[in-house]
Amino acid sequence: MDRALSKQLLCFVLLWLAGHAWAQSANPTFPDPGRPSMSREEQHALGLQAAAQVYKQMPVLPDSSPETQYVRQLGEKLVATIPPQHSWPFEFHVVAQKEINAFALPGGPMFINIGTHHLRRQRSRTRWRHGA
Repeated sequence: MDRALSKQLLCFVLLWLAGHAWAQSANPTFPDPGRPSMSREEQHALGLQAAAQVYKQMPVLPDSSPETQYVRQLGEKLVATIPPQHSWPFEFHVVAQKEINAFALPGGPMFINIGTHHLRRQRSRTRWRHGA
């Protein structure tokens, strides 16, 4: 993936997350999901099963790593803005891959590549040095 596309993808993900966090702060209205074909419990079980496959196929960092701790703290702050009746048992994991990517599984497991985290840190340092 070329650099420009990577930057655009990261900007989109960050704007999407920021938009969700901002929207959650003012008593949001949530769409009625209707009648999903799977119950919440079934979706959660499917997500855990898929997460087990991710752990087998991808280099997921341990929960104790600083990167994972940071991503979990950020994720917990975002989840705290969701009313309990609309929340899921979200879990946040970091994949040790330099590509910029993130994905979510049914029922709450979320994975973010470490490249996304490193790019965020690099941009923070650049802004600080340039006084932005």
